[in-house]
Amino acid sequence: MTSLDIEGMEPMNFSLVCRSWRDVVVSHPSLWGRMHILHSTTERIDPLLPRIYSKWLQLSRTALLTISLYLDFIGSKNNAELGRIIDTTLAQYSRIKDVDIFLGNLPRKQTFHLPFSPTIVSLSLKVTGKYLNASPDRQASLDFSSCFSSSELLSLATIEGIRWIFPKNPNQNLHFPNVNDLRFSTDVTGDMSNVYKILSACPNVEHLDVQTRRCITSPATSSSISPLLPSISDPVLLSRLCRIYICSQNRAATLQLMEWMTCPSLCVLSIDATKHVLDSEDPDEHCMTRELLVAYRDFVGRSHPPLRYLTLDYSSPPLLFEGHGLLLREMLRPLRNLEVLRLREVAVDTGLFEDMTFLQNINEEAQSSSSICPLLSELMIIYMDPNVLSFRILPGAVKAMLESRRKPPHELKDCKLRLPGSQGDVAGILAYRDGIYA
Repeated sequence: MTSLDIEGMEPMNFSLVCRSWRDVVVSHPSLWGRMHILHSTTERIDPLLPRIYSKWLQLSRTALLTISLYLDFIGSKNNAELGRIIDTTLAQYSRIKDVDIFLGNLPRKQTFHLPFSPTIVSLSLKVTGKYLNASPDRQASLDFSSCFSSSELLSLATIEGIRWIFPKNPNQNLHFPNVNDLRFSTDVTGDMSNVYKILSACPNVEHLDVQTRRCITSPATSSSISPLLPSISDPVLLSRLCRIYICSQNRAATLQLMEWMTCPSLCVLSIDATKHVLDSEDPDEHCMTRELLVAYRDFVGRSHPPLRYLTLDYSSPPLLFEGHGLLLREMLRPLRNLEVLRLREVAVDTGLFEDMTFLQNINEEAQSSSSICPLLSELMIIYMDPNVLSFRILPGAVKAMLESRRKPPHELKDCKLRLPGSQGDVAGILAYRDGIYA
């Protein structure tokens, strides 16, 4: 909805045909229960728009609402009008069914406080602005204190600058048993205590998308604040979770997530630590460490998932340690159903390729039980600059593995390798892509 197209929208256009049409349209509140407002320019909007929006909501009476707001305050000359649209929306929180709100570059004086309602089925909130993390009482929040349990909620997404407010009574635990899609960003203070509550509240979630945000910088010390990890040891059983995507900007928070979760139905696990690298004060936030690899291995051992797709994507060279190759093989060996394996800047060793090689003159059952990832059809192992790495991979082991996986049912259809080779390789790099050695 903009000041230009209101008259062309249903049901407004129907109400303008004649009086009888208007009477029919106005008598059906559900026709007025869906609203979409987009404002992403610096141009002025008609000051009548907030009043029209308010009237639209009045015509919807008690009907459940589907609301979509995309309001960007950057360079806007309409802060007052946009603020009124936000306040009008929040006043109707108790009858919202589906809500998708993006507020960009929220000004210092503008607040957003949405009480959770038992009528909500789908909720997506994303708020950006440089003032959001200036104090513990941030400008944008989702409040569960008055409603902390709902069987109606199916999808929950709170991205970036949203603070969760929980009931003060410790006996009032969040409970959203039918949520199947869960997306959130961790707190930039590093406080992970509320994350455990959210995960525990959604035991039947099927898709999980998390951004572990890097900690804010302390003005007093100019150093990153240490993540505030609660002393909780009991894993959260997410028995239906089939897909996890973690955008990792905070290694400690990602580590804590993996130590908490048990996911026996997981088919897709993707860790992406390549985003916002230039913004990070600590380049090690974006590299694979021993602690992370141990956490991934223990997660697989605890969950026994039927994993089919695994991506570990890092942007900085791995921190090497004794036995790094063995840990990786211990993580991969139980993954008998794995079809796609993508590793970037994750330390491997020659033993991995040896254990992935199918032996000759043994039966099919023995082949599948003895080799790592017997069903693999796509493999990617990439290092951006293999020459800076202190370990080397024997080309013979790589070639033997590739030769053993040329034919069905173990055919490796897509393979991209860029590895630190031995002294005999050109520039010390062993590269292979789609059947061609570089």
